[in-house]
Amino acid sequence: VKWAGQDAVSKTRNPRSYRHPDLEKRLVRERIRSEVRIIEKLISNGLAVPSLYSVDTANSEIIMEFIEGPTLEQAL
Repeated sequence: VKWAGQDAVSKTRNPRSYRHPDLEKRLVRERIRSEVRIIEKLISNGLAVPSLYSVDTANSEIIMEFIEGPTLEQAL
């Protein structure tokens, strides 16, 4: 995906059909916020992590910098 002309990654959380919709919304929103806080803390501590471009809790999506190289799955 492109973000302001830059290569980017769109990360979304898919809803779990076995959970009550209200609970699912709350959990997804909390997990996205938690992931963003962790990434921001890593950045502030000088670690090389992808930059965050956009966070959309309503649509369960984080758009972040694309980093060239193998995926974790490929590396393992």
